[in-house]
Amino acid sequence: MGHGYKGTKGKIIDFLGNGLSAEVVASAVGVTTGYISQLLSDPEIAQTVSGLRSAKLSEGSDRDSKYDDLEDSLLDQLEEVVPFMTKSHEIVRALTMVNGAKRRTVIPEVTDSISGAGTVINLILPTAMVPQFITNANNQVVEAGDQTLVTMPSGQLEVMHNEHSEDRKGEHSEHSEKQNLKSRNSRISLRDII
Repeated sequence: MGHGYKGTKGKIIDFLGNGLSAEVVASAVGVTTGYISQLLSDPEIAQTVSGLRSAKLSEGSDRDSKYDDLEDSLLDQLEEVVPFMTKSHEIVRALTMVNGAKRRTVIPEVTDSISGAGTVINLILPTAMVPQFITNANNQVVEAGDQTLVTMPSGQLEVMHNEHSEDRKGEHSEHSEKQNLKSRNSRISLRDII
């Protein structure tokens, strides 16, 4: 581990740091993907997972580089042996094995599980709409028209809900007072008529 988190949270961070998707981790640990998304909304945890993935990616890149060097060496040996064609089958077999080795540099779904997005959907927009969207280096929409789009921490959602509820209560009581006033006015006008 080495990141200071223990228990279920520590396991989740380790699994995500090893490049597993949020869905796989949720299933393995017995939590929902929503819980993992909430954990990843904490900047400290997201940074820890990102650091673990970066280290894992660096290890894989180093290993791939060694495989590439080994493959180059075997190619050089094969090139030297071809004119003599003795034991060339051994070199070809070794070259085939090294060439077919699984490369580790590509960690599946790295960006998707960090951001919490599981499925990528490609949208084809009319040409008139395209200039209205601005994307970042990860091809994520960060601005639509005049509206800046930012990721909202999950804790902020409750605060916004409470503010909205208070505004609605104020609107509702103001609407009720207007209805009562209209009702009184209509009674007065009926009395005046009778």
